[in-house]
Amino acid sequence: MSASCRISAATISAACRPKSPACRRSGQSILKTPPSAQDIQAATTLDARIRDSRHQLDELLLKFTDRHPEVLAVKDTIKRLEEQRRAELGGVRSTNGTVAQGSSVPVDPVVQNLQIGLNTADVQVASLQTQESQSAARVAELQRLVTTGPEVEAELARLNRDYGVTKAQYEALLQRLETARLSNEADRSEDRRFRILEPPRAPLRPISPNRLLFLVGTLGAAVFTGLGVAFLRSQTRPVFLSKKALAAATGLPVIGVVSRSRAPAVLGAERRDALNFTLVTLTLVVVIVTAGLVSYPVSRLLRQVVGLEGT
Repeated sequence: MSASCRISAATISAACRPKSPACRRSGQSILKTPPSAQDIQAATTLDARIRDSRHQLDELLLKFTDRHPEVLAVKDTIKRLEEQRRAELGGVRSTNGTVAQGSSVPVDPVVQNLQIGLNTADVQVASLQTQESQSAARVAELQRLVTTGPEVEAELARLNRDYGVTKAQYEALLQRLETARLSNEADRSEDRRFRILEPPRAPLRPISPNRLLFLVGTLGAAVFTGLGVAFLRSQTRPVFLSKKALAAATGLPVIGVVSRSRAPAVLGAERRDALNFTLVTLTLVVVIVTAGLVSYPVSRLLRQVVGLEGT
């Protein structure tokens, strides 16, 4: 970009340079008002703004289309700046023409046109020189980035490699630390270790409860429970067994007593119930006694069979 700026500046200077040194001297003697530094600075500032806007437009076109609002806004800005730059250059030309008309010396139209072109070229050369210096700075920055890019990539690769090695060493040290910690805990807890002298086994004889005592206790509880229920029922539904008890309970004289008459079927049912109750009671007693007598010898016999007697 700096080379193109230098070529443009050289081309404009060569094209606008007068063909004859005498013509240039005559133009300089007639028109004594070259463009001021303020005009050149204004044109240079506008050129810089136009260049920055075009650079911004190039970046936006890489992301958006031509009809994107931001792209259209930047284009309008560039157009407005170019119109302002043309207006500045037109003001320089009109100023030079006015001075020439107010002079008493006759002005050659050819010389006047050449002077106007020379002034315009001077402004353009100054603008291009500014662009050249800025482009040269940007080229130098890009060259520096191109030069330092491989170095940065090499440094990144080296850092990644060092990170991998450091991470592997850290994991190895962490594993060694865990191993050392477990070994230290094992050494400190050596006194609390348990040694198994013989394998566990299930006993053939129950430890608790005492079977005989349990059976006798169950029988006694059942008997006392039945007696308690019978007593409660007799209290809730009392029965008078004699005339004296009835007279004492009511406080009235008893005139006579009617004996209870039962049918043969009722008597047979009562006898069967009494017999069944007696048989069940006797059976329960026999079972309890037999279980108490057999429980200890049977368990001892089983222990002798499996060879555990005396151990």
